[in-house]
Amino acid sequence: MTQVSQVDFDASQSEAVSVENVDPALKWLGIFACFSVAWGVLSLITFTLSLTMDVNSVNHLYSPEQIEYLMQTPFWAGVGKGFAAGGLFIGSVYLLLRKQSAYYWLMWSLTGSLLILVDTVFRGGFQILSGMETGVNLISIVVGMFIFWVTYRAMLDGQLQPE
Repeated sequence: MTQVSQVDFDASQSEAVSVENVDPALKWLGIFACFSVAWGVLSLITFTLSLTMDVNSVNHLYSPEQIEYLMQTPFWAGVGKGFAAGGLFIGSVYLLLRKQSAYYWLMWSLTGSLLILVDTVFRGGFQILSGMETGVNLISIVVGMFIFWVTYRAMLDGQLQPE
């Protein structure tokens, strides 16, 4: 019985040693990928809520002008929202799995975010929506660009595996 406990002790020591030998950049990439997946889940929830939005349910949150703006979102901007949310979530999961396809999915996400920005600029969304809505949209774009940049750097550094 003492031999079994000694073997268990040796196995736990070897696991601890192997974890300590992991490159710190890979540890940080894993932590960042977890954050990215959480951000992607929030993005999917927001996208789903925007699809199921009912005028009566948001009447108390927005002015009539803001509701009109949100209800008249063009189809291509809605597709951009889908690309941004779906690409971010799928790309983040691939980043967590250390796959190179994360780069391509996050590129689609960034493209969708840029489509949303173009729609907001051309339809005067910054003037119509409140500062909070505008700030959230801009922060989402900046975070998306940062996630894309980290993924690009990880791919260049060889931290992502080919499929």
